[in-house]
Amino acid sequence: MPHPRTRSPLRWRPALLGIMVALLTGCGSTAQQTPPSVSPSTVSTLDPSGPSPSAQPPTEQTPSNPSSSATPPIAPSTTATASVDAALTGGQLAQRLSTEVSEPGAFVHVQALQEIADQNGGNRASPSGGYDASVDYVVTVLRAAGYQVSTPTYPASGDEDHDGGATVRNVLAQTDTGNPASVVMIGAHLDSVKEGPGIVDNGSGVAVLLEIASRLGANPSTQNAVRFAFFGSEEEGAAGSTAYVEGLAADGRNKIKLYLNVDMVASPNAGYLVQGGKGGDLSQAGPPGSETVAQVLADELAKTGVTAQTIKFVGR
Repeated sequence: MPHPRTRSPLRWRPALLGIMVALLTGCGSTAQQTPPSVSPSTVSTLDPSGPSPSAQPPTEQTPSNPSSSATPPIAPSTTATASVDAALTGGQLAQRLSTEVSEPGAFVHVQALQEIADQNGGNRASPSGGYDASVDYVVTVLRAAGYQVSTPTYPASGDEDHDGGATVRNVLAQTDTGNPASVVMIGAHLDSVKEGPGIVDNGSGVAVLLEIASRLGANPSTQNAVRFAFFGSEEEGAAGSTAYVEGLAADGRNKIKLYLNVDMVASPNAGYLVQGGKGGDLSQAGPPGSETVAQVLADELAKTGVTAQTIKFVGR
């Protein structure tokens, strides 16, 4: 039975603003194309509903078959001047977008994903018709915002309902502006579990990315390129993001200077959890720079009136 379409009870605003400012502080904005300021490489996850395994991607084109464990890019350290410049100019763009990015704008995408699930047996698991329709929807939204979109494929994990030759699509889009050799990346998993539509986990993250991408546009005045990623098969062991990472050459990985993963960012009873820089090793704390980005997220959430807890990366 279709779900009733009512005003969202979910609390989006803190997550929307916190993620957006952290992203734009990393990418920087500038009136002219200038040499990029290199942000620290990070893998930082904002998860206001609770800890959840999440993808761990980096850059560039079509992946090959998975054969080894995914490795996040480790970035060179940045100079203090470059960091300050990026924060100042990125703040200008963030200030403009803070008046444009909205909860209703994100909620439109959540409604669309719910309708897709309703029409496809109640879920958007990958591989499935519901997941394919979700991919098509995301591609349509991004292209309408002016992005060139690619849908690299990877082999589907063994599923009794699909033959062994089936493939699944990820979705990638990048701004035309900004230095393509210095990429700020933000991602979310697009699939759901088989038992439900996956609206909080992770339609909410997908909706946040689509709202930010649509308001940012494909040609913002940024120093670094901004890449949006939507991964399949997170609920099947993060197969989509793993295949993407393993399909990148070393140069492609090294181009990624910062990565934000967005997972479960809307709930009527949310907990605000930030992952990055907490723990004694790489698997718990993330690559160098993760602590800095986690702190930016926590600080921005605090400005909205909520207190975030920084936790270790889990499920890696």
